[in-house]
Parts: sequence; C-alpha cells; structure tokens
Amino acid sequence: MQKVVLLFLALGLMGSSLALAESSAPDWRADVAALADDARQSAAFHRIRQLLQGKPPPGLVPALVDALRTHAEYKVRLRAASSLGYARDDRARIALGESLAGDPNPYVRDLSAFALALHGSAAIPLLRRGMFDNSPRVQHRSMESMVRVGENGIPEVLSRIEHLQKANSYAGFLILDTLSCARDRRVADFFLRQANHPDALFRRHLVEAMGGLAWDPSYTPPPGQPYIGMSDFPVEKGYRITSRERQALIQALRRATRDPDEEVRDEAERALALVIRKVLVPRKRKENANGALP
Repeated sequence: MQKVVLLFLALGLMGSSLALAESSAPDWRADVAALADDARQSAAFHRIRQLLQGKPPPGLVPALVDALRTHAEYKVRLRAASSLGYARDDRARIALGESLAGDPNPYVRDLSAFALALHGSAAIPLLRRGMFDNSPRVQHRSMESMVRVGENGIPEVLSRIEHLQKANSYAGFLILDTLSCARDRRVADFFLRQANHPDALFRRHLVEAMGGLAWDPSYTPPPGQPYIGMSDFPVEKGYRITSRERQALIQALRRATRDPDEEVRDEAERALALVIRKVLVPRKRKENANGALP
C-alpha cells in the first residue's frame, strides 16, 4: 500500500513539473501574434522556426497559413511566408504557392518564392508560375529558387532566360549570377552560346557569371590568404561541370578581354584574375552602394 501511495505521489510531482515547464515556455500563439509587432517579431520568428524544424504543435502551421492568406498587413504575410519555408508540410507548400500566384504585394510573392526553395522538387510546379510574374523581382526569385532546388529546374530556367533577354528584362540579367553557382554542364553550354550576345550589359553580367562557374570548388587557400569561395547548389546526377567545361569558360573569358566594350573587358579581366590567380581585383568603374554591377 505504501509503495502505491509513493508511486502516485511521484506521478503527481512529475505531472506538476511538466505543467510548470509548459506554462513557463513561450506560447506559440503569442509568437504568431507577435509577427505583427516590429519590436518583437525577430525573437518570435526565431522561436517559430525552431518549433517548425522539430515537431511543431498541431495548430502552428494552420495559424501561419491563415496569417499568410488573410492578414491585412503585408509585413505579417511576409513573416508568415518566411516561417512556412521551414515547415515540412504540404499545407505550408500549398499556401506558399497560392501566395506566389496571388498575393497583391510583390515583396510577399518574392519571399514566398524564396521559401518554396526549401520545400525541394515538389515546389517546382509552383515556382514555374512565378517565373512569369509581372514583377521582375519575383521572376528572378522564382528562377533562383528553381536553380537552388537543383533537380530538373535548370532547363526551364535557361529557356525562360532566353525569352527574357529578348524582352531586355533585367530579371534575365540578374539570374546569371545565381546560375554560376549551379555547377551544371547545361549552364556552361548556355553561357558559351551567349558569349557574343549583342547587348553589352548582358555580356557584362555574363562574364562575371562565367568566372563564378569556372571557379574550382576544390581550391583551398594557403595559410594567411583570405578565404575565397563560391556557393555550390545541388546538381542533377550526370550533369556536374567537368574540367573540360571549366577550360572552355576560361578561354571564353580570355576572348572577352578583347571585347569592344570597356566594361566587359574589365569584368573579364577580374574574372580571370579570380579563377586563375585566386585574387580579387577591384573594378575600374564605380559600383553602386551595394557593390554590385550598375
């Protein structure tokens, strides 16, 4: 009898401890509500992300989906979209696809496209629609996410770029830099085919991207030398770039140092210095406030 009483006392103490722990832990409902508060949203987002990366409470994903679909404030929809990228849940992916296709704010659509990349190849049909958005920003982000997913998104992105460059769309220029991280033979072939593009601005972005693609990812700097590295996205099996494509890109960059446009020549020389000598050479022309191409 005494043992039974002690057992019940132990179970009661355990239950009290669990209840105390639950009451002292931040409530996810309060964190979702805090997404509307500029002062508290950062800490709330961090806690929400941790929950989503583990085993989230049953109501968390539906609450974030509801915020993304219905909240009047675009900032809250933006933060809900960012959170749902970490939810390995079909409901999150579907809501992000709906947001990419129909949210009135381009910044929300942009972040929805970015978050969809975290959902892998299942997000490709949803990102495909984003490549045709009326905002160049959203077009670019959707193509970037297709590249980040790896899998079979590369051919569709290359096809879309060819259409965008005919329309002289800035989104077609921006995506070149992202493609340089793909380490994909099809990207190398595309870059080489575009080497004599009639638009000097396109060639400028192209030679910079060629330098990134020709970079040797196995390079390790000697002691004392600053680290120089490039992002490396997943590559579909059988399409990883080889030394043959790298050498072809380097030859194209050498030819570009004789380009009729001075800024293309400058960019080609910088790319060669990075790929061959592993040094960063400053641009001769003035960069914008972000250090990017004008």
